[in-house]
Amino acid sequence: MGSLFDKYTERAKRVLMFAQEESRRLNHDYIGTEHLLLGLVREEKGPAARILSSMGVELVAVRDAVESITEPGKFGTVGETSLTHSGKKVIERAAEVSRQLEHNYIGTEHLLLGLVQDSKSTGSRVLSDMGIGQAKVRSAVQFMVGREEIVEPEERDKESRLSLTEGAQKALELAADEARRDGNRQIGTGHLLLGLACEGEGLAAGELRSLGVNVQRFRQQVRQAVSQGEAS
Repeated sequence: MGSLFDKYTERAKRVLMFAQEESRRLNHDYIGTEHLLLGLVREEKGPAARILSSMGVELVAVRDAVESITEPGKFGTVGETSLTHSGKKVIERAAEVSRQLEHNYIGTEHLLLGLVQDSKSTGSRVLSDMGIGQAKVRSAVQFMVGREEIVEPEERDKESRLSLTEGAQKALELAADEARRDGNRQIGTGHLLLGLACEGEGLAAGELRSLGVNVQRFRQQVRQAVSQGEAS
């Protein structure tokens, strides 16, 4: 575990320190996801805090929410407090997200993503009650780090097994033909729909026929949109 924390940024280390302080403030003898969330918000200059602040999350509001759903301890804690099982999972998932993004460090943004992945944890529920779910956080982090996608570890294996059916492959090839016919180097959504309509045998083609879609007329509409730069 020591080598893992060696990869933590100074801000991420401060998050853990703040989380411990928040736990002690509540006389808790553990560090849970709610304390980690408080630590993330307290580290005001970190990426996670900036993301949460942009969504209207304030430290006072999070403290109030945590205090409303957790019981304060009766006695002060002496010595080190340890992470709960859910807290440890946040640490593990943060490391996994960092590896996935090919980062050589673990920052507050990774901790935030690690926290929201467990929708049943106290920290996640606090954010969810504020209207902030996993997808919203993930999109914000994606934008910040400039990556096209962040895939959950458990979803990656499922996604790697996805493949196109023969009909879908044919529709995609037809969409490419339609784009080339327009002299366009990009395949737009209009071309995709044309490809589905022209494929002829698939479910999509049948549904489009039942809706009375005329391929020739729709092709003209797509070409007109392409010429106006609207067929993205």
